[in-house]
Amino acid sequence: MNVVDDTVVRMVIPSSDLQFLVGHIDRCEVLKDDGINAEVVVYWGVPEMQRLVRVYGDAPNPMLKEYEWPGMFQPFAHQKVTASFLSLRDRW
Repeated sequence: MNVVDDTVVRMVIPSSDLQFLVGHIDRCEVLKDDGINAEVVVYWGVPEMQRLVRVYGDAPNPMLKEYEWPGMFQPFAHQKVTASFLSLRDRW
């Protein structure tokens, strides 16, 4: 799973997961499907990455790239990681 041009996430998934992924994520496109593995791109937005986290357990967060941290002080690195983690996952 890697981010391409800060706009989409390109990943290779098993072809058996393809219909599930396409059915649950609106802004995705299948590039190639050979019957075993499928190459997919998903728009790099917060709602799409939240759904990827629910399905695959991890996804890159656009918050770390796009968010302007307002305020007088800049957050520490561990605070950015925590905010990124919490913004993609639901509360229990």
